[in-house]
Amino acid sequence: MKQTITTTFTVSKELMDKGEDPGYLRRIIRNIQEDLRDEHRYLYIEYLDHCIEKHSLSPDSDHYIYTIYYDVE
Repeated sequence: MKQTITTTFTVSKELMDKGEDPGYLRRIIRNIQEDLRDEHRYLYIEYLDHCIEKHSLSPDSDHYIYTIYYDVE
């Protein structure tokens, strides 16, 4: 039975604002996907989308917080 799950991760603003490789986020998303598959033994896991948490855009925050959505079975 398919279900949608979410996970979050943080990335240093300093790292991202210095022009980190555009594939960096994709690699993180893929690594999390592989870790979830191994940890929970999902037969199926598909990346759906990601978004940045608005409160992490505040100048007071030193990290960006991303939420990632996956379909799993």
